[in-house]
Amino acid sequence: MAPQSESLTKIRCSSAALVFLLSLANAHDAVAQTPSHALPAEFEITSDVIATDVEPLGFNIGTLTGGTNLMINNLIWNSGMEPAYERYLVRVETTGEDPDPNAPATRWFSWTRLGGVHMYEQNYTGFGDGATVRFYRLVDADGQPVTYTNYLSGWMRSPIGAQRVISLGVATVPRGGWIAEGNLPTQTNRVYITPALPLRFGDHAVIALRKTQLVTSEIHPRIRHLFQPNVGILNAQTNVLSATLEEHDYSTLPPEFIAADPGETALRVVFSDTGRIGQFLLRAHTDEEWYSQLVPGATYRVDVWLKQEGLPNGRVRFRATGAYAGISQTEWWTVTNAWQRYLYTFTAPAFPTNTALSALTLEVSGAGTLWVDNFLVYRYDDDHPAPFVPHRYALDELMAALPPKGRKPALRFYTHTYAGHQPIERLVSDYPSADIDNNRFHLNVRFNPNMNLTVLQALRLALATGDSPETRVVPYFTLSEEYTEEDWLKLMEYLGVPYDPSTDTPASKPLAHLRYTQRGHGRPWTEDFREIILEFGNETWHAGVGGYGWHGFGEMGVVNRGGQEYGLFAQYYLGEHVMGHPWWQQHNLGAKIKFALNANYSARFAGKTDLERTSYGELAAVWAPTVTTYLGHANYVGPKWETGETPFQTFDVTGLQKTAAGAVLGNFALLDDISRVRNQLIVSGLANYRAIAYEGGPSGYYVPGTGTVTQTQISQLYGKSLAMAVAAMDAWLYSSQTGYATQQYFSFAGGKNWTSHTMPLQGGFRRHAAWLALMMRNRYALGDTMLRVNALSVPTHTIGDAVVPLVAAYAIRGEGTLAVFVLSRKVPDQHHDADFGDGYTRVTLRLPFRACARITRYALTAPDGSFAHPGANNLSEERVRITAVSVPPDECNDGVLTIAPETGGASKGMPPGTVFLYVFEEPHRVFLPAVRR
Repeated sequence: MAPQSESLTKIRCSSAALVFLLSLANAHDAVAQTPSHALPAEFEITSDVIATDVEPLGFNIGTLTGGTNLMINNLIWNSGMEPAYERYLVRVETTGEDPDPNAPATRWFSWTRLGGVHMYEQNYTGFGDGATVRFYRLVDADGQPVTYTNYLSGWMRSPIGAQRVISLGVATVPRGGWIAEGNLPTQTNRVYITPALPLRFGDHAVIALRKTQLVTSEIHPRIRHLFQPNVGILNAQTNVLSATLEEHDYSTLPPEFIAADPGETALRVVFSDTGRIGQFLLRAHTDEEWYSQLVPGATYRVDVWLKQEGLPNGRVRFRATGAYAGISQTEWWTVTNAWQRYLYTFTAPAFPTNTALSALTLEVSGAGTLWVDNFLVYRYDDDHPAPFVPHRYALDELMAALPPKGRKPALRFYTHTYAGHQPIERLVSDYPSADIDNNRFHLNVRFNPNMNLTVLQALRLALATGDSPETRVVPYFTLSEEYTEEDWLKLMEYLGVPYDPSTDTPASKPLAHLRYTQRGHGRPWTEDFREIILEFGNETWHAGVGGYGWHGFGEMGVVNRGGQEYGLFAQYYLGEHVMGHPWWQQHNLGAKIKFALNANYSARFAGKTDLERTSYGELAAVWAPTVTTYLGHANYVGPKWETGETPFQTFDVTGLQKTAAGAVLGNFALLDDISRVRNQLIVSGLANYRAIAYEGGPSGYYVPGTGTVTQTQISQLYGKSLAMAVAAMDAWLYSSQTGYATQQYFSFAGGKNWTSHTMPLQGGFRRHAAWLALMMRNRYALGDTMLRVNALSVPTHTIGDAVVPLVAAYAIRGEGTLAVFVLSRKVPDQHHDADFGDGYTRVTLRLPFRACARITRYALTAPDGSFAHPGANNLSEERVRITAVSVPPDECNDGVLTIAPETGGASKGMPPGTVFLYVFEEPHRVFLPAVRR
């Protein structure tokens, strides 16, 4: 019987095997008949490390709104009433020689690129009188001037044999030395300098100009009819005869005013009668999305230094107009002829319904002269005990997007610190310089719309994000390429050189002493952060193209040229002067201060002497090898205006599918090239840096003023969609996987286009979907190591010329955690010559462990936890949110997790066009063997 029983068992087993084999054959036939886009997905998360030192996601810091700075606690722009500074980086094209043959030096120079001396017929003779000009030259290994290809045609491409930069000296423009008549051949355009210097074609000139006021004769006759003679820092003016900046006489200032930093100048205002001067700052929420509101019920303080002459009874008061008229002061201050500080406190009313524009002003009771300085209006309560501290409203939202523990990302302050062009002393104070407005609506000195957060204020904000260098964000400053070696040395001293009042003096360490007076101790800022990133210019590869104000070191008006020149200047300013200064070694500043250069949308490099190059940033890094710690490429997803791509013209599922797959279609190949070129340069010994994303996130918007109302609205629907959040997350994770360090979303701000939120306060301050993706990554995927994920099976579809995997997975290992992202790039319905149905995908994850203590599934869903359509957005109401579901730990199923209702998915698996994140805590490290197909 035993042998018979054994035989029956064998027969039964063979039958079971036959059934199993038949089921496999049937499954194979079914798969063969299934469209590629409908196939299931299966991923193997391995224990193989593919990236280390992975950073959480950072972002560019904005003001949250245009008209009201809600990042730093003060509403008035350019409160310090400081002079305007402007810098111009130009190339010498023609010169005039000194007539003395024994002293053949240039007496004047001119340029035509970038508008020429007359700046596109905007300024006139005398505009630049008094300017300081620093001259530089590219030379070969022997110190001889280089030549340029296309020299005879007047172009400055491809310097032949350039090896380094030398200084030619510093000159000034004497009175009457700036001659700027216009662009006719008969008109003269040149800049005289003293002393004369031996200039030649191609030399670089950095012109630095200080203005307290423009006058009519400095404006080109073409636009003189637009000229406004008054200084426009406080541009809401009634019955103002004149508004000018007047130099301070420090010998007459009271000590407490000197301690408050009066700066260089104050605003002198002459009134013809009862009148006001201030700024338009507030209004009820409208589609304009510029102005903001006060926080209802909050206490605010007006704080200003004043003196007067001739005003009736010296009466001055704070007065608001329009929708906020009710906060005005009823009692008058009695202002004297000596500088004094005046205060007024009020409580903000409910949000206004009246859309009348509201100005915050100072009102006088009659004719006379009023001097104004340090005019502030700020929140005043326990969370905001002083002006210029981080605004709690913004800080709380900022912190909500950062990792709750451990290392935090870098925050980039480009929009605030780049466009100032002001002295470093002003850049690191609470009172930045004003702006020269010679080509917009006011045509005079005015408040600087791009300079509403100084380096000092940014450092205070960064300091508030943690309690130690390792738990605070990394401050990331982008500084003008027109800053020279002198400016960079000052900033280095301010950031990193200690100050000991027992041995140091204000004369020996002026910038360190300034920091000492601000902070009350001698510890440098570098000791408070794990590092500080300083970026040399912003997108210098634009080289003045398009009138947007970018400047590069190559030929003006040409994109993607001049990478070698950019690198040589970085090496000269930062390598030779900053890193060559004794303080650099003495205080080990290289351990904390890191320099970044910027690159464009390409990465191809054949060698150091390759003249047909398109790798602008990589080439610059080769010529600045001791400087370049980081090299920034933007990793925007969606159509990019810089590369001439057109935003989508209709909002439909076809566009949403291209959006959800945007990282695959538009980013991955470049990211691979960036990684490959970097590795080649490291191996060849030419450069050693890490790639970073100085900007990134959703794109596909129209540059303001270039799209119709309908086109702009369509671009908002794509840019704020859930599908765009998928693409953004895809690009961020893939970038980290290829070796990127910090990545910067553009930007933490409210409003349209490249923003993170709807408008604050009355506008709702709703988080856009891509910002929610960033929050998900930072808050829940803790760890700095990425593991290899093998796609064992994945649905695909051909879009254009690309075969796009429609589901992806990424893994980040932390201390006791494994975070696995699952991204569906699939959009439902009919598009791209296929029927995607409801868009769901069956997904299986094979894990590198058999069990864990806890599982949480995070996802971008509708607020109630149901699955949102990939086209959903939060523009008018909240339709997308991060939701969390606890998953029973036994759903690991001995190392296999299937996306289903029990694991936070649906009965059909993974919903379309969204992001899932599974966090496995305390996984038991019993690794499964790799599954191979």
